[in-house]
Amino acid sequence: MPKKIFAVIVLIAGGILFLVLGISGLKEIASFPQTAATVTNVEREWVPNGDGSDTEQVTIRVSYTVDGKQYEEELQNAKSSLQKGDQIQVYYDPQKPEYVSGATKGMSMLLIAFGVLCLLGSVILGVKTVLRR
Repeated sequence: MPKKIFAVIVLIAGGILFLVLGISGLKEIASFPQTAATVTNVEREWVPNGDGSDTEQVTIRVSYTVDGKQYEEELQNAKSSLQKGDQIQVYYDPQKPEYVSGATKGMSMLLIAFGVLCLLGSVILGVKTVLRR
C-alpha cells in the first residue's frame, strides 16, 4: 500500500476518533449533572510503548458526593496536571453515579477541531494523490 494512501487512512481514522471523543465529551457536559470533587490521589507511571519509548500514564482519583452518598472513583477524561487536594468540578452519570468525568468544553472543542483538521487533511492529501496519478 503506497505511503500516501496509508497516510489518508490514518488521518481519516484519527479524525473520526477525535470527533467521537470530542462529541462524547460535549454530550457528558450537556446531559450529566455537575458536582464539586476533591482530587484524592494522583498516580503517575511510565508504560513502555514497545518501540523503545515510554508514555506517562496518569490515574486520578476523586472524592465527591451525590444525593448524600460519598464516592471515590477514578476520574475519566482528566487533565494530567491535577494534583492531590485540588478542588474541581466534575460531571457524573445520574444513572451510574460511580462514573465521573473531568471533561471540559474547551478540551472537547479542541478534540473536535483536531478531528476536523485530520479529516480535512485526509481529503486534501487524497485529492492530491488521485490528481497525480
